[in-house]
Amino acid sequence: MCGGFEQYQRTDKMLIQATKKLRDENIIKTRAAILKVDLDLGEYEAWRKVIVPLNYNFHQLHKIIQKLYNWQDYHLHEFFVYSEEKDVGGVGSFADFMHTISNPDDEDYKIMKEWAESQRFSVYDSEKIINDLKLHF
Repeated sequence: MCGGFEQYQRTDKMLIQATKKLRDENIIKTRAAILKVDLDLGEYEAWRKVIVPLNYNFHQLHKIIQKLYNWQDYHLHEFFVYSEEKDVGGVGSFADFMHTISNPDDEDYKIMKEWAESQRFSVYDSEKIINDLKLHF
């Protein structure tokens, strides 16, 4: 494998193996699908993999996606089969946003940081996302 993923382990398989050690049987009985939710942001990658029970409806899936990306569910959005409209004005604007917010010396940094904070922008934190999902589901 390439790109530093040599140590990657599938957490769903690790969970199943760990539970089998405790009970000598598979205690997870729900049928589920592994979904990859991938945002088209040009040069930036923003994707999450999540295990979702097959009996979830679209409303429940919507709530999961909101939590995965730390969204507040108040912006207009539109879903397509393979992509989602962006909130920062498209791929180019998102790249500009990321460049500015990552560079405190940029002349627009202060105003962009204030806007980002008003949108609850934060650095990706997988532990926070996992805890939020546990709290709500």
